[in-house]
Amino acid sequence: GDWQDINAIANDVKLMADLVINHCSSRSLWFENFLTDTHPGKDYFKTASLTDDLSQVVRPRTSPLLHTVATASGDKH
Repeated sequence: GDWQDINAIANDVKLMADLVINHCSSRSLWFENFLTDTHPGKDYFKTASLTDDLSQVVRPRTSPLLHTVATASGDKH
């Protein structure tokens, strides 16, 4: 469907959405541009500090939440 269909459904039913924002290939043009500080992609990714309180992040994986990547402006997580 499209947004018109969603709006029609929303007239009769309360809707909820789940947003997953971490699904992007590290080999994508946008991520490669993030690493080199160029567009498109330069401002697309959320970075964090190792001191950020991430205790409320829910993810069913055993791998680390943050990964260090070398960018044109220094290491980022």
